[in-house]
Amino acid sequence: MNAFLENHLHSIKKQLQHYLNYTFKDSNIKSSEILFLRVLKKIGKTSQICLAKHLECDKSHVHRITNKLLEKGFISFSDNNATKIRKNIIEITHQGNQIIDKVDSAMNNWFAQLKKGISEEELDVFKTVVQKITQNSINFNLEKENDKDI
Repeated sequence: MNAFLENHLHSIKKQLQHYLNYTFKDSNIKSSEILFLRVLKKIGKTSQICLAKHLECDKSHVHRITNKLLEKGFISFSDNNATKIRKNIIEITHQGNQIIDKVDSAMNNWFAQLKKGISEEELDVFKTVVQKITQNSINFNLEKENDKDI
């Protein structure tokens, strides 16, 4: 079961990345950048620190991706009366919103393909199982972090 779950979760993630990279190769955006834009569109204007928390990744990774998105014109920084760019507020640009609208359409197509031949009941069971696995993972990691604090 462990190898099965690990292999299949990894495979789905890689297939999604491949699909997004292939679909948007002419739009000059990568799957990792798409994730950032989607989260930014969902939460609205924010700082790099808040974005890192939402994405559950380190600040240096967020900084690298935001620099790429800034160069491509998909995001902009608005001055937050701070001298460091990390404290400035990130916002998605019109160009970024346009690409995310295309991404949303492509994602709907991808998910429709994934669900072919699967009943609503099977999807409901899958959703429940994935939610439980995710919560168990979160709880396990929290327990390990708490063990370190003792």
